Amino acid sequence: MPIINHYFLLFLLFSLVYCAEFLVLKLKFKRLKFLIYPLMGAIILSNLGLYFTGVKYGFLIIISYFTIYRIINLYRKVIDSSSNNYLSTSIFSSSTRLIIIQLVIYFIGIYFSYSLKSAGMMLTSSQIISSISIIVLIIIVYLNLITYKNVKSTRRPLFNVHYFDRDLPTVSVLIPARNETDDLEECLVSLVKCDYPKLEILVLDDCSQNRKTSDIIRSFAHAGVRFIEGNVPPEDWLAKNYAYQQLSEQASGDILLFCGVDVRFSEHSLRSAIELMLAKKISMISFIPKNIYKNQSYKAWLYQPARYAFELSIPRYFLKRPPVLSTCWLIKSQDLSKYGQFKAIKKRVTPESYFSRLTLLNNNRYNLVKADEVIDISSSKPYYEQYQTAIRTYYPKLHRKIELVSLVGLGEFIIFIGPLVGLMISLGRLDLFLYICNITSVLLLLLYYSQIINLTYNQKWLKGTFMIFIAAIFDISIYNISMIKYEFGTIYWKERNICLPIMQIDRSLPKFDKI
Repeated sequence: MPIINHYFLLFLLFSLVYCAEFLVLKLKFKRLKFLIYPLMGAIILSNLGLYFTGVKYGFLIIISYFTIYRIINLYRKVIDSSSNNYLSTSIFSSSTRLIIIQLVIYFIGIYFSYSLKSAGMMLTSSQIISSISIIVLIIIVYLNLITYKNVKSTRRPLFNVHYFDRDLPTVSVLIPARNETDDLEECLVSLVKCDYPKLEILVLDDCSQNRKTSDIIRSFAHAGVRFIEGNVPPEDWLAKNYAYQQLSEQASGDILLFCGVDVRFSEHSLRSAIELMLAKKISMISFIPKNIYKNQSYKAWLYQPARYAFELSIPRYFLKRPPVLSTCWLIKSQDLSKYGQFKAIKKRVTPESYFSRLTLLNNNRYNLVKADEVIDISSSKPYYEQYQTAIRTYYPKLHRKIELVSLVGLGEFIIFIGPLVGLMISLGRLDLFLYICNITSVLLLLLYYSQIINLTYNQKWLKGTFMIFIAAIFDISIYNISMIKYEFGTIYWKERNICLPIMQIDRSLPKFDKI
């Protein structure tokens, strides 16, 4: 009976704190904002109270971990000076989900700490750690299998059909450029050397602050490159998407190829890509380019492979969200128009993911293809730009939800760092079963990351593979840095603060904008 009363009082405390949180977040009186700080204090105190309940410390640490994100979520309300109803709803929804997660973890902890004990089945800490290790091992085996399957699917499909020039469709290569110099020039040099017979190249000067960008574009006019002077993007548009929209309106090709200035093409690469598209009746292709930046440091093993892993280590086709990369992709012009062009996704950081999903949902073929000696497309993006790309894309990929950041961070830590922790525990306790389980997990993680490294840099599997554990910590950090910058700071892309269009959500947008 005392235990039941103890639980009841603790549940009552949680309920009172949640009710206070509900009132502060739901009521639209700005004067109530000063109550958020005492509310944060009450949340921290209620969390500390859990340490006197007898629940195992592992569960309490996880609950405390989610409390940090609950505090961060509440602080969004402190700095919100607008009457943005969507933001208020988002804050409230995140608080509710974080509380539910905490309660679920707490009651699981109660079950392990008391229910099993009363039944004479008290689990030891070793048994709990061994159970977690087995679950993690199963997850890692699955990661290896799904990654192997997805990486294998990126190999260029074989075909023996070749087309006469007259049978090939017209292709428009569309490149947005802002404050570009050498990269733009090298990209255009590679494009004008391509042997594709029906090619037009359009480059948009996206309000560059220097004259060199427009001068470079105009210097290729003799090679057929069209200069397009871009307009200032409206406040409700992401500048990159607005540039793509302007380019697509000017393009006349049957197939549109979007790429950044870091992309390089070999002489036959475009023809090979289009012939593949025709032979296999593919509506959209996203390419994994060869990474050719020569001055890579150890940091190169941290950022780009992690992005590839996010796309290829999840059963995305089952979720109807195929893997996609933004560096270089092509799509049929009629499909782009059918799906609403870029007007449908004004604020989406990765517009190509929207079109790839609609392509798949409409029973059209979509492929993610790795560049090779036939489709020889490469990228020269250095590691610091890869880092900036990760910061720019990570939080939007998780739908700007703090609770998802917390869950992904915890999941990555348990899966990628947990086996190392378990290995050290097994050595300290001389537990042979725990040691075998965790050393197997570590070896499988190295095998898993070797697949990603090989896909990213075409390197031997040993080189960079052991960076997986550091890469996991970096990846968790980047998710949180991206979240903090979007919520409380600024993120610049091409000297523009992209937080403004992305975080100012418009509820009037059509539903397919959320796909």
